[in-house]
Parts: sequence; structure tokens; C-alpha cells
Amino acid sequence: MKLFLTKNEEAIMVMSRRKVLCMLFVLLAMGLCFSVCSDDPAPTPISYTIMTYNVNHFQYGASWGVLPRPSSVNLSHNGIANVVKTNAPDVLGLNEVSTADDEELFAGLLNNLEHPMPIHHFSGFTDGDNYIRHAYYSRLPVSEVSEIGGPDGIEGFQSVRKILKYKVSFPKARGGTADVWFYGCHLQAFNGEPNETIRYNEAKAFNGYIRAHHNLKTDYVVIWGDMNTNVGRDWPSNRGLGPANNTAENPRGTPGDCTIDYLEMRNGSDPDEYFTSLTLAGVYPHTTYATATWATGLPLDHIILSPALYNTHYVGESVKRLSAGDYQGVGQNPTDHYPVRCQLAF
Repeated sequence: MKLFLTKNEEAIMVMSRRKVLCMLFVLLAMGLCFSVCSDDPAPTPISYTIMTYNVNHFQYGASWGVLPRPSSVNLSHNGIANVVKTNAPDVLGLNEVSTADDEELFAGLLNNLEHPMPIHHFSGFTDGDNYIRHAYYSRLPVSEVSEIGGPDGIEGFQSVRKILKYKVSFPKARGGTADVWFYGCHLQAFNGEPNETIRYNEAKAFNGYIRAHHNLKTDYVVIWGDMNTNVGRDWPSNRGLGPANNTAENPRGTPGDCTIDYLEMRNGSDPDEYFTSLTLAGVYPHTTYATATWATGLPLDHIILSPALYNTHYVGESVKRLSAGDYQGVGQNPTDHYPVRCQLAF
């Protein structure tokens, strides 16, 4: 039995070991390169369109006059369905729906126009006069639907107009879903008292609800609908609003203590918690907002995003308030409000 290697054999052994080590190093390097080079590039985020629209009970026709409600589908139903088809929202929030039969009827019209929104819901009545409901139509999963406000109040304030709360799950490009809470609102209408104070108190109470039930910095929240912010005192005095909307009789509200500031959570001291009204930031005062029945130029309809949504998932400059010429196939707006839409990407 040979116990020792010759010098030549030792040299050969060393060289063999070096070759093995070199081969292992090459294979390791190739593996690392393959791992790095084979990683999929970051997927393009998926963009989604959301839109809010006050449809005035589907009772307006092409003449802007309130039509008697016929037994068949009237011009407003078809016109509004065409507006929705043209703008192709993935989630649609409606204000001022009333007749329960309209829920399936309108879903059928969207199907006929090849823009199905199969997930939909009409809320209970928000007012004591059984006149106003909220609704949503969605192409994405919706869960945890509830209503807040009404006779039960919101954090101590007896709001007469309920708010429809629901969670929408947005598929993400990297897999999984992003859950976004939506609040469909329709605050008290009209100027003068007691309407202005009721609207202010509703916004203030709702502010308390959002603070109690959400992390303002990290939760994904959309507050949208017809806020009826049609007088100067609804608007803060430090946000670049035009002088025409600040009169001695109806001055703009104090910063942090007016309807819009409460809806944007701006009554606190931490700017990282502030929500953003896209209507204020991206629509007004850059365009005229007057409608046939609301001629003040002040926006009524808002999409308001929490900071986590606005800073990381809002598609920049995508907010749009539809105006004359945007109603393809309709001729003009088939209701008395302008819809507002924007895009989110996940």
C-alpha cells in the first residue's frame, strides 16, 4: 500500500484541485449571472379608471328638462349608459338613484353596450323622504358593504344622509390585490340656512369617523360623490380660489374649519395625513364648473384620495371633469352634474 505521493503526483493533485475550484467558481458566477439576468423586469402597473356621477334619478333628458318618468327606458338612462361606456370605468359611483328597478335595468344597458359591470348595489334611502340612494357598479370584486350615518348618526352627529361604504380589491401587476375603501357621499344640498350648517356638520362628523376607523397615512381610501360644495364657506380661504367666490355675504371658510378641509382631513396638524381632493387640485380653478342648474362655477362633485393612494397609485394628471363635447353618442350631459374620473395604478 502506497502511503506517500511523489512530487509529480502532488503537483498533479494540486492542479486538479485548482481546476475543480476554477470550475466551481465559473459555475457559481454563471449561476449568479443567470439568476440576475433571468429575473423578470418590473411589471407595468395595471391602470384602473374610477368615476363618480350624479345621475339625478335618471330623469333628465336631452332637453335638460325634467321628464315624466315613462315605463320604458328614457333618454337619460341611455345617455348616462353611453357616458359610462365612453369613459370605461372599472368602478363607478352614482349619486341620486331612487327607483330600485333601475339597478338591473342600468346593468342591462351597460351589458348591451359591451361594458359589463356585473357587481352592483343600490343603498337604502339616505334621506327621510325616501328620495335618494347611492350606488356602485364594478368590474372588480367588492366586499364588506355597509351604510353609516342616517338615524344612527356618525360619531355623535345625526346625519340625515347615509354614506355607502365598501371595499374594492384591485389586482396588482405583481400579483395579489390592493384593497381600497370607498365612501359614497352625498352631503346636504343648497345654500342658505340650515343647509350650509348641516353640510358642514356632516363633513365634520364624517371626518371623525374616518379618523377613528382608518390609519390616515397608510390606508387606501377614496371619498367621492356629490358634496354640494356650492358656496364660498364650503371652501378654504388659503387654497388659491378665485376672488369671485369670496364675498362679504358668503366668505370662504377658515382653513382647517370648512366643509372641504374636513373632507380632506386637513383639520389636523400633520400634513402627512392630509387627503387630496382631485377636484380641487386638478380641476378647479383650471376649468369652469358651472352646470345648467348650478351656475356658481364651484365644483360639487369630488374624488378625494388618502395620501397612500395619492402619492403612490394616482396616475398623475389623469383627473378629468367631463364637459361639453365629452358625451359621445349623447350630444350633451344627460343629467345636471358633471362626472369626474381619474386613474389609479397598482
